[in-house]
Amino acid sequence: MFKNSNRLRRGPRFGCLFLAVLSGQLLHVPRSSGAQFSAKLMEVRVVGSERFSQAEILAATKLKLGSTVSPSDLKAVASKLGGLGVFSSVGYRYKPLGPGVAVEFKVVDAERLLPCRFANFVWFTQDELIVALRSRVSLFNGQAAPGGNQAEGIRAALEALLKERGISGHVTFEATGVRDGKPTELAFMVEGGPIIVREVELSGMTQIDRETLGRMTGAVVGGTYDPGLVNTFFVANLKLEYGDKGYLKTLIGPPSTELIKHEGPETWVRLTIPVKEGPQYHWGEIQWTGNKALTETDLVKQLGLKPGDVANQGLLEKGLLAVANLYAGRGYAREQTKQLPTFNDDQRTVSYELRVDEGAVYRMGKLTITGPDESTAARLEEASHLKPGQLYDRSYWPAYLRSTAGSLPPALRQTSAIKEDIDDTAKTVNVTISLGPQAAP
Repeated sequence: MFKNSNRLRRGPRFGCLFLAVLSGQLLHVPRSSGAQFSAKLMEVRVVGSERFSQAEILAATKLKLGSTVSPSDLKAVASKLGGLGVFSSVGYRYKPLGPGVAVEFKVVDAERLLPCRFANFVWFTQDELIVALRSRVSLFNGQAAPGGNQAEGIRAALEALLKERGISGHVTFEATGVRDGKPTELAFMVEGGPIIVREVELSGMTQIDRETLGRMTGAVVGGTYDPGLVNTFFVANLKLEYGDKGYLKTLIGPPSTELIKHEGPETWVRLTIPVKEGPQYHWGEIQWTGNKALTETDLVKQLGLKPGDVANQGLLEKGLLAVANLYAGRGYAREQTKQLPTFNDDQRTVSYELRVDEGAVYRMGKLTITGPDESTAARLEEASHLKPGQLYDRSYWPAYLRSTAGSLPPALRQTSAIKEDIDDTAKTVNVTISLGPQAAP
């Protein structure tokens, strides 16, 4: 049986009796002597992890068989392992073994690690970074804990790699890509010297005309490489362009960079985005379900799509917005339409069931005007023809603003913002209209 045990969990306190073992005999030294006990390390093992092998964890401890260890050494090792963030709990115990001691570390894996993304490390391939970090950062396997020392160790190792290549820059990291309230990745970014996009190549692209492509790439070429901008702006807009042309199954792969030039503080890269366009689709049958307050004729008129036409996704979205506004003009402030497509790849058509959830009927609540002085705001609120308790009509507000603009000073006519606060319990809509410069987004 083990003679002692200690557990590290969120800032532990350690207290232990360490037995010095020499030639198979236990030597007890009085506490009052103030001596630091030590013994030869005969055996080390690790139990409890399903994520890391024993060999990987032992390498992280840096303990060597045959070396001399003390209680403070074991405490420091446990503290270091616990501080990485990859374990939720770290404990250890030891017992006499021959002329020394055997030590066992017991660990519990952290519930969740995040994959690491190296956003703009254009001077290295992904494989180069992974290999280099494995050799420099304890227990790095492409993932890291969002809290703990391991992420900082990755950051420091990346800065060292940059320095070795003669590249100036400061490395930062943050947990990003939130889903269900939790981050999905740990993104590392280089800040410092400019990385300029000199070329953009869309491999596999044939259906986007040169003028459109030039307009889109113009927002990227010549500017600083920003992976977030490329993904949220360029790639997103590229998907919209294909959707408007009926290429509804187009696949756009992750962008990659190729180093063109690195001289002094400036770096040039070529941005390549793989595209698999797929077939072009046309509209098939459009079927409405769930609608009661509006007839199918009303809805078809708002949608404005014809069977046989190119399946323009942008026109579909525009038509559904018109449907929502028509419903909102009749008090259905929460109406939603679910799109259920069915593709016929032989005929290259896509049919839709548009399933309407009309929701409840809402009435007008309180109108609040901000921006002008108190008396002017009260006058404007009184001028509204949509009174509390009346059936709510979202389409009324543009006409209201036009009718009252003439009585406002020029500064208050420039900008307006309308905010709806929908009360699902009272089934009312409270509206705040902000006028003037403060209304600008």
